[in-house]
Amino acid sequence: MGVFGLVDPSNVLGKLSGETKRNRSLPFLMLNADRVFIHFIAAVPSLILTAAVLLGDKMYSSNSLVMMTPTINGSRPFDRWYDQPAITEYCWSQMKAVETLPNGEVHETNLWHYSMFPYVMVMFCLIPLLANLAWRVMDLDELAHALDFIIDGVEESIQDTVAFLVKRAKSNGRLETLAGATSMTENTAFLEPNLYKDYVSSFKVEKFQEFNRILDKYSKQAEFRLKLKILRIVSLCCVLIENCLCYYIYLVPERNPVTFGCYLPRELQLSSGQDIGYFVFSPVTTRSLLLWAMFFINLLVLGFGLFSFLMNPKAPAKNPGVQLIENLPQIDDDLKFDESKDLLYILSLVHTNRFRYESLRFGFHILAVSKLATSDSDAKHQEFLKAMREAALWEATRNSSDEIIAGINQNVKL
Repeated sequence: MGVFGLVDPSNVLGKLSGETKRNRSLPFLMLNADRVFIHFIAAVPSLILTAAVLLGDKMYSSNSLVMMTPTINGSRPFDRWYDQPAITEYCWSQMKAVETLPNGEVHETNLWHYSMFPYVMVMFCLIPLLANLAWRVMDLDELAHALDFIIDGVEESIQDTVAFLVKRAKSNGRLETLAGATSMTENTAFLEPNLYKDYVSSFKVEKFQEFNRILDKYSKQAEFRLKLKILRIVSLCCVLIENCLCYYIYLVPERNPVTFGCYLPRELQLSSGQDIGYFVFSPVTTRSLLLWAMFFINLLVLGFGLFSFLMNPKAPAKNPGVQLIENLPQIDDDLKFDESKDLLYILSLVHTNRFRYESLRFGFHILAVSKLATSDSDAKHQEFLKAMREAALWEATRNSSDEIIAGINQNVKL
């Protein structure tokens, strides 16, 4: 039933959810370090809230507030059955800790957070969502389109490479004699000495000119890296704000006494001659234990985030995306990989998306098994091509490079 017969709340919420939900057809725009960090900072307060709920309502209920009634002149004040419950509820509604100082002054501390504990915990759970919201609000459309185009270009390069290797094997008669060929001389002749030179000369064509221009553009700008830094700062600030609020509200001893005084109702003050009653709220100890745990776990998560953010994107020498690009002859040799520029970030995202694209998965698999320890550039390419050629020959009875890649990926798990 719609509101006033005009608006259906379920339709509105469904539309809002659909508009804010990530489009599954787009590549991932978050590195694994950012994704894991955001999951962690959201999980910690949620787990603490769950533990508090499982312990029951004693940590935020007047049922746990116990009034102390010492004996005065052989009798206890407020000993009628209805006095103490009424006083307890009155004190819980006021939630002020009253202390008489040695100089006679009365000091009051507001204890509003005692009864508001579940709501404050919900607020702690919502604060990390600001980091996730920042990723949704930040304008990353250009990054999404650029990454999608670069992934397409890398996939096309890998497919062309596989097609070239299979075609070269056919031209050398390797496929026709594959079943019975065991000669090391024949295998060596297939690989040496002109494999890399033929490979390079086959792909220095206009097909990848715009692709190389785009790579060169992002190797010189740092717009996406700046946005990444802003989003990471927002994520770190969410943890810091949550910890600061947690400590100030629930972990400062002066604001969270177990035993405290409370003003009595005026009628009882007149009848008893006593202005202040003293109460014990024992769940403070359990509550503090839970929140100290959250505080220190958040500090560990914060340290993990700082370390991960400093280490990711990885340096060019250790970046799989850069290593894959360097082994593709379609890419210009003079392309620079500056750690402070966008290209390194984009190529790291290419590696992050490797499971979503068949050719990327195949390319990074070949990169992982090839021997890249040598410092000689041509030798690096040779080792990469050897591994790719051999993998392609295993599936060479198939008709196309796409089928070859799909067939290899069925037996590969990265």
